[in-house]
Amino acid sequence: MVEKAKVSSKGVMSKEVKAANFMRVATPRIEKALKCIHLLGNCAGGAYSYTDGQVTKMTGALRKAVTDLESRFAGKKDSDTGFNW
Repeated sequence: MVEKAKVSSKGVMSKEVKAANFMRVATPRIEKALKCIHLLGNCAGGAYSYTDGQVTKMTGALRKAVTDLESRFAGKKDSDTGFNW
């Protein structure tokens, strides 16, 4: 049975509920991101041809995405996280 969220009389969720919601939502998203990164690593096999520049651009985009993530949790605005060769 699903427990109802504890909401104050003013309609605000408690910190405990917000923390539980964060864990519920963040955990599968982290797992999905890690799986995608692992799958990118599979491209390093002999079945593909790539340049050092492509690898540098790809890993740089991933590092920037992590930096933007850290900035968002620090309360700063993130920049565009799109990727283009």
